[in-house]
Amino acid sequence: MELYIKTFIVFFIIFFIPIVGIPAQHAESGVLYFHVIDEEETLVFNNYYNQNPRSTFNERGELLHPNLVSSEVIILPVFEMGQQRTNEHGNPDFVAIRTGIRLDRNLIQEVNMETHIFSGEPLISFTLTPEGGVMFFNYTMRNIGELMVIVLNNQVRVIARIIAPIREAGMIQGFNVEEAMMIYDLLK
Repeated sequence: MELYIKTFIVFFIIFFIPIVGIPAQHAESGVLYFHVIDEEETLVFNNYYNQNPRSTFNERGELLHPNLVSSEVIILPVFEMGQQRTNEHGNPDFVAIRTGIRLDRNLIQEVNMETHIFSGEPLISFTLTPEGGVMFFNYTMRNIGELMVIVLNNQVRVIARIIAPIREAGMIQGFNVEEAMMIYDLLK
């Protein structure tokens, strides 16, 4: 799976992550959220979880020990291709994400659903407005080298490493046809 940016910057998508316990703000229709993974908090949390898998969350999926990680991060389970990813201990993997940015329909000028020329997989291409381009450029410029998650309608869809700032447009790949149609319909 790859994320192609129309300026020919390539990101490699690492995995999919459906969300559990993300704040209601991420449930807005027609909005893409971009967050950066806090790799240190992720390591701390996964180490704790591997030693305490049954005493980490309550029945609602909330942390039993909220001070385990910074209040500035949200913990999410990691999924690959629709399956919960497990680590070498056989436990689910998690990531910790930091506050990010919100791109709504007002900042997205155009969205299209396309097909990857080689793999045949669906792609979502988007073009940002000048205001959206400046916002996205500033965010990606500050976070070069970081892992970024894309959150749409209360679900993390992809993770990519930011290798260069992104200003105007991009393409996201890594969805099945139904997911791509949902994203396209929500953003158009």
